[in-house]
Amino acid sequence: MNTSFLVSLVCVSFFSLLLPSSGQAALPVTRHTVMWSIPEAKSIPVKINQLANRQMKRVYLHVAVEGDRILYRTFVEAAHAAGIEVYFLFGQPRWITNEGTTFRPNVEDPLAWITLYQSETMQHPDGISVDLEPYALPEWTTNQSAVIASYQRILTAFQERATAEGLPLQLFLPFWFLRSRMSPDVLSVPGRWILQAK
Repeated sequence: MNTSFLVSLVCVSFFSLLLPSSGQAALPVTRHTVMWSIPEAKSIPVKINQLANRQMKRVYLHVAVEGDRILYRTFVEAAHAAGIEVYFLFGQPRWITNEGTTFRPNVEDPLAWITLYQSETMQHPDGISVDLEPYALPEWTTNQSAVIASYQRILTAFQERATAEGLPLQLFLPFWFLRSRMSPDVLSVPGRWILQAK
């Protein structure tokens, strides 16, 4: 038997093992959704059932720090029982421009809320997400460098808190954000994990 033919046959056979067969299903789609408010306690099982029926694998649940932490704990427990991950979502663009002022919606509130929530329960979220949208502020066009500097400090605070709590941190960013007119400083420490966030 011709040796080159045998080698080709073995290579083709090996390569064919790596390809999906015609009967195999396509890769599953991972579905995520955002919930901007927590349901009332009696509605949580219904909402979780709806999410499970829609095959959601992750929920980004917006946190209102003045809300009842027991509701969040109940939601996380029910979601986990249904095989759904929960990321707590925080975001208030005015944290950026009001940083350090008496009018600031205090960014320390969600940071403290995370620690308090984690200390009160074993029903921990699977991660933290931050959606601040600095580019939506009027100051983005008039004083972008100050907005970016404040944004970076706030993201660093969230990164430190997430790390301390052993939780991954994700950022909601548009695809063009890192191509905007930002100084090289922004792509320093937080910038590296912005680029690596999954």
